[in-house]
Amino acid sequence: MKRILIVDDEIVLTEIIATSLKLEGYDVICVPTGEEAIEMVKSENFDIILLDIRLPKPGLDGIETLSIIREFNKDIKVIVISGLDKTDDRVNQIEKLNIYKFLPKPLNLSFLKEILREI
Repeated sequence: MKRILIVDDEIVLTEIIATSLKLEGYDVICVPTGEEAIEMVKSENFDIILLDIRLPKPGLDGIETLSIIREFNKDIKVIVISGLDKTDDRVNQIEKLNIYKFLPKPLNLSFLKEILREI
């Protein structure tokens, strides 16, 4: 069973995604901050991270979070989910950190599940 860490502060969206993925057989953990995500990745094994770029301040945003995670885990698959447009400079920055895919919000759950099956 694949383990997925969802990092997003939009609680309702996160619960919808998590419930849908659990019904597909994934083991899903959700955290709302970059700091919590880093601690989880350090202490537990995950196959995939779903990561929002915009996370609550004060605190790390998605780019900073992934930069730190990449210092100790270069292999974990990361799918970035964000309401930002692909032309936003922050999207270009995070794509340089070896992400698997960028998915815009609102998220298409069927498409997400297809990508997860690819992985």
